[in-house]
Amino acid sequence: MRIVKQNLATMTKERIIKELQKGFEEVTGSAQVATDFTFFRKQDLKWSAANNIEHLILSVKPLKLAFRLPKFIFLYFGKPNRPIRTYDELVTKYLEKLSSGGRATPAFTPTSNFQDKNLLLSNFNQMNNGFINSLAKWKEEELDRYLLPHPLLGKLYIREMLYFTIYHTQHHLKAIETCLPVKQAD
Repeated sequence: MRIVKQNLATMTKERIIKELQKGFEEVTGSAQVATDFTFFRKQDLKWSAANNIEHLILSVKPLKLAFRLPKFIFLYFGKPNRPIRTYDELVTKYLEKLSSGGRATPAFTPTSNFQDKNLLLSNFNQMNNGFINSLAKWKEEELDRYLLPHPLLGKLYIREMLYFTIYHTQHHLKAIETCLPVKQAD
């Protein structure tokens, strides 16, 4: 697993899309090599690999829908009134929230309804592909013009929400890899 380190003030939309795709592919790749037993097994009352993937689906679903809305709808969330955060600043804020007890709200908590790994991964890939396709239609400057609410971080610029999604995917990839047995070297 790799954690994106970004020293630039902002990532371009093209770079964001590449990082999102890479993260989604890494999650799928890690999950595909797991046996069904290890994929669905919970350890120490934590989420299983399947639960982590279901959480990622639940997290991207509202973004996929939001990116298909007419832009004027975003005005409902207000206008930006602060400088945009860099990737690193956004990650730092998220980690601070987690360390002070922040957790997934019920809307984003997995229900464990999935019993079929291939179906879950298919849903994960369909959701992410739809999300990326919706994002691709946005203009670069629009990412810094509109806000979206995040349940833990408050109102975020669209670009910041995308930074969050990149990091959040990597955060759960790490959790997924922790759930799965260590791969043996050849």
